Amino acid sequence: MATYRFKFYDLNPATIMSSNVGSTFTWTGPTDPVGRATVFDPESGIEGITLDDDSSGGESATADVTLNGASSIGVTVDAEQAWTVTNTATGESFDIIQFQVEGGGASGYYTVSEMPLEAGVTYTVTAYDSNPNVLFGDPAFSHDDYVGVNNVVDGTAGNDVIDNSYTDADGDQIDDGWGGGADQMGNTVLAGAGDDTVQSGAGDDIIYGGSGSDTLDGGTGDDVIYGDSDVPPPRLDLNWSDEGSNGTSLAAGFTQNTGGVDVAVSFINDGNNAPTYAVSNSAQYVAPGEEMATNSGLRLYGTGDGETSTTVLNFSGSAGSGYADEVKNVTFRLNDIDAYAGNHTDTIIVTAMDANGDRVNVTLTPSGNDTVLGNTITAGNSLDNPNQANGSALVEIAGPVSEIRIHYLNGQNGTHALWVTDVHFDAMPAAEAAGNDTITGGAGDDELYGEVGDDILTGGTGSDTLDGGAGNDTLNLGAGDSAVGGDGDDTFILDPTLALGGPGSTITIDGNEGGETAGDTLDFQGLVSLDDITFTDPENGSVTLSDGTLVTFNNIENIVICFGHGTAIETPYGPRPVQDLAPGDLVLTRDHGPQPLRWVGRKTVAGRGSVAPIRFAPGAFGNREELIVSPQHRMVHGSSLSTLYFADPEVMIPAKYLVNGTTITQDEVASVTYYHLLFDQHEVIRSAGAWSESFHPGAQGLGALSDAARAELFHLFPELATNPNAYGDTARMVLKRHESALLLAG
Repeated sequence: MATYRFKFYDLNPATIMSSNVGSTFTWTGPTDPVGRATVFDPESGIEGITLDDDSSGGESATADVTLNGASSIGVTVDAEQAWTVTNTATGESFDIIQFQVEGGGASGYYTVSEMPLEAGVTYTVTAYDSNPNVLFGDPAFSHDDYVGVNNVVDGTAGNDVIDNSYTDADGDQIDDGWGGGADQMGNTVLAGAGDDTVQSGAGDDIIYGGSGSDTLDGGTGDDVIYGDSDVPPPRLDLNWSDEGSNGTSLAAGFTQNTGGVDVAVSFINDGNNAPTYAVSNSAQYVAPGEEMATNSGLRLYGTGDGETSTTVLNFSGSAGSGYADEVKNVTFRLNDIDAYAGNHTDTIIVTAMDANGDRVNVTLTPSGNDTVLGNTITAGNSLDNPNQANGSALVEIAGPVSEIRIHYLNGQNGTHALWVTDVHFDAMPAAEAAGNDTITGGAGDDELYGEVGDDILTGGTGSDTLDGGAGNDTLNLGAGDSAVGGDGDDTFILDPTLALGGPGSTITIDGNEGGETAGDTLDFQGLVSLDDITFTDPENGSVTLSDGTLVTFNNIENIVICFGHGTAIETPYGPRPVQDLAPGDLVLTRDHGPQPLRWVGRKTVAGRGSVAPIRFAPGAFGNREELIVSPQHRMVHGSSLSTLYFADPEVMIPAKYLVNGTTITQDEVASVTYYHLLFDQHEVIRSAGAWSESFHPGAQGLGALSDAARAELFHLFPELATNPNAYGDTARMVLKRHESALLLAG
């Protein structure tokens, strides 16, 4: 005896499904199951949680049914016919029944499926019964195997609070038991415009914040949360077989409209290996559950040694589609990566760039014995075919990515061939509405996308993926998390309560290099000292936390903005050592005369690696005596060239960009104490006779402080606690690395 509920599709399945075992059908029915049934089954055992036929199976269930405003209350229901089907793309098998409602306003025949049915997907019938009886092993609907379709909960154009007490215009609610997943708690929330607050509760949820500055909390479950998008981006694919039959040459290149994104494909002859590029219908290796077609591929061929060819894929939004010239979550396979003595050894280099021309991470996962080094894969010592796992590698590019290049080489001097499967990817909106969003994943393995704006992302427990997107974002991380800052000056903060996951746990961080003014910050929250960090270069490195968690970071400028101990600061009463200054003391500023200090901070760190101090010899930069500052401390440079290049007579240059190896050097010391001088606004002040900046508490500046120092600042400037950009702009334009090089070269 049981009571359970499910949604059903408003379609008689017998109109598109055959009773012939081995037959196939493509689901062309409704996209969403809009009917709802609450079933009361008085039977015991397995018969109490399944629906079979009322005659041969003795089904005695009744149900309350609603569909498009019509209802049938307490009516008899059963499964008149039942099928077992297999998804040809994923290999997943499940049962579908012809659900008969035998009275009332909603009477009729409908489709009930144990798994969501996907438009355009092909299914194979593997079993059928016209009078199903579950006791005989016939196909039947089992609620224990039922996976629901997400509720779609719509917000309004206003400032909504969407939680389990909110009901949208269609009557949908969060966690009302009609949602997706096995627990029927999965929701898709379209918050819309306005500054919305969303708490999606239990289940595996998808939240689209839309425009406005939203606060989004996924709760428990494996959630995917977008800060600014309004609607789900479509999943598209580049299909080689759409360009012709087997053997069709593609050497001239082509552009394929994939349904909103145009993919321009071109080929480069890299040497004298007589390369060819052709459509292939040879069987391709595709792992179970992957979406690539098994009979559509690009065949790359050549004869000779060294470089053979480069295949170039460029993505652009189709005219009028509203999609960007970048895509994300790209997946495809390289097949028949192999070697044969005296003939060939396949080597493939896959590179990806975003719309700014910056490199994007590429992940290569071989299924066999091939070797991967960075974004290069080299064949192992075996001869394979394109349908064999041993010669296959999965390519994954999270993106955003605008261009992909597949560079094919031969390590010997004979004939060689490589297959590329269809390429699948997600489109991206062309212009997402900027919002300063606060996004919390909660429990579970979540995906958080800040998109445009200055966002705050917190993964919570679980292995989360965080992507700040454009803007100056703050990303709070724990063990198992992977984070990308995106464009802007981002701050990554390790949560001491979540970061210690034990041996084998990892935290992966990529600041990205796009759209930066001052660079990205990583705040370890006191979990390690700088002595513990291994730097591979000034912006990349790794460290193992005390519990064994490995933290790997790339494109991070470890920023501490301050003066060294003993630096003489100009005041109305003459120079004073920086360590003697206190809040309320007057300091001379270039723009506003004497100004009182609001706060003075200090921090002692190991003076090694990327935070080793920058030392200016007397006279190196207008300083009358030796000057020591942190690498990111910004010095004021004025010249006619700065006016010519940047339309500003004075600009600021981070000290690390001024190092010349002689009069300006970066010198490692055992430890160094840096001081922070803060005014009501960003100021230009004179230290040791040279003009430079005061402390600027933006995202990177705040990230460099201790918890206690940060709390002091938040007491003085409460608005900084919720908006790191509330302090205002810098006193001068701040140059990037390449801009500094241009100015100094002149």
